[in-house]
Amino acid sequence: MIELHAFRTNSWVFNTRSGTNICSNLQGLRSVTELRDGDLELHLGNGNCVVVKAKGKYHLLLPNGLNLILNNCCYVPIITRNIISTSRLYE
Repeated sequence: MIELHAFRTNSWVFNTRSGTNICSNLQGLRSVTELRDGDLELHLGNGNCVVVKAKGKYHLLLPNGLNLILNNCCYVPIITRNIISTSRLYE
């Protein structure tokens, strides 16, 4: 059996288990602090460990025109989905 999960790479998902906002592109990332390999790694729910390349404030423009600012958003270019941490929404 082959499973195919098609979705846009610029889509965002809410995650109640993640303690970190994660983006896969730099497009909306502001106040960027670049990191060296090994400075910061994240352990994902699937058991994989990924290297964070940068951190910053992500400005996410919502369809209704509101701008959601995600503080301390980690840039991880190899992830397939952008993640909004529900626990971080109250920062």
